[in-house]
Amino acid sequence: MNDCFRVVGVEVEISDETRIVHNIVHIHSENPYTEFENRFASEYVKDYIALKLGEEISRKFDTYLIHYKENSLFGALCGRLFESHAIERLRRGGRFKVRDLYSGMENELVIPPTQIKQIVKAAERNQSAQLHVPISKNYRGIDAWFPTIGGFQITIAESHKINAKVHDDLPKLGPKGQSLYWVLPPSRYEEFRSEVTQSFEQFALLMENPPIVPTRTEASF
Repeated sequence: MNDCFRVVGVEVEISDETRIVHNIVHIHSENPYTEFENRFASEYVKDYIALKLGEEISRKFDTYLIHYKENSLFGALCGRLFESHAIERLRRGGRFKVRDLYSGMENELVIPPTQIKQIVKAAERNQSAQLHVPISKNYRGIDAWFPTIGGFQITIAESHKINAKVHDDLPKLGPKGQSLYWVLPPSRYEEFRSEVTQSFEQFALLMENPPIVPTRTEASF
């Protein structure tokens, strides 16, 4: 596990009892096996480490973003932390700065607060006007959605492709929900790029970096 944390770039003390690197990080490669990347062994492992190291990641968030392409573990931890933060901020609602990806025009998006986010299997027609989040973390459509407003795709990347399922999900959000909002940290907001499509509008949505919260000593999953 010491090696895992050195790869991630966080200096912590690990006891002899926790030296189980092979149970935490796996090497992933596909045919013809000329390239590989490190991946966390499971979503559970990724969530647990992100929770344990939340304060450290938050303090150096922008630095980690610079190196996320060099090390897939950086991206995995930053992405998980940023996604959790973004979902909570969207749930609380408020005013968010947005930029039209086609025209470059900036505006303000007002999102009503949601008392309790709705965790559902998928986007469906006639869902209530509040924030919905898919129960599966590997849902292939949008990361969250608010009928009458649109879908939210949360990313820390500089550019991103549109998953084919997004074209299925957005029409279910009603005539006023035909917009895709890319939720981005400040360092990505100005230059973010996406695929061009005539099917719906696309916007960059500015989301502040995750706050620095003291790391919890115990985690329950």
